[in-house]
Amino acid sequence: PMAVTAYYNVSQGQSEVLSVTQENLRVVSQSVASEIDQLLIENQRVSASMAGDPNVIAYLSASEEERLAMQQVISDTLENFAVTHPDYDAPGLINANGIVVASTNPALIGRDYTFRDYFAATIQGVPYISDISVGRNTNIPGFFFTNPVFKADGEVVGMNIIRYKGGSIWEITDSVTVGEEGITVLVDQ
Repeated sequence: PMAVTAYYNVSQGQSEVLSVTQENLRVVSQSVASEIDQLLIENQRVSASMAGDPNVIAYLSASEEERLAMQQVISDTLENFAVTHPDYDAPGLINANGIVVASTNPALIGRDYTFRDYFAATIQGVPYISDISVGRNTNIPGFFFTNPVFKADGEVVGMNIIRYKGGSIWEITDSVTVGEEGITVLVDQ
């Protein structure tokens, strides 16, 4: 009888420890997910502020000839954005036809992005946050944020695009300690 009682107590204790450990991991996981979600929401707001910049609206609303005259102004606007937001890579503007018309990375100007998910969503007037991906040009993981740029009458004249470097996400996940040998894994939808 004492052996049975001891076995029962040990089994119950192990079960309780497992239950508490699982609950703690769930709480940590939800906390990290919330922190990443908040980071994405804040960066979407930053992207939206760029889409509402009067210079951006004027540039994307202008004719091809008018854009040439505004090139320095829009270049300065994008450069200022890049300098004040160092976690972003190559902020730029895409016209309503899906062509990059301005960017801090000149190699991107003229590229057609009509095939991208973010273009299809944003041209319909919907902001977009991509899944994490590795950039073809930069080979750095990150997220794409796009926001529609509207004229005063509500017409979508294009969108801004920024690529948020994934370093901050890695810092969040790497800061989590799971036992002595546990690892943190980030999973998309």
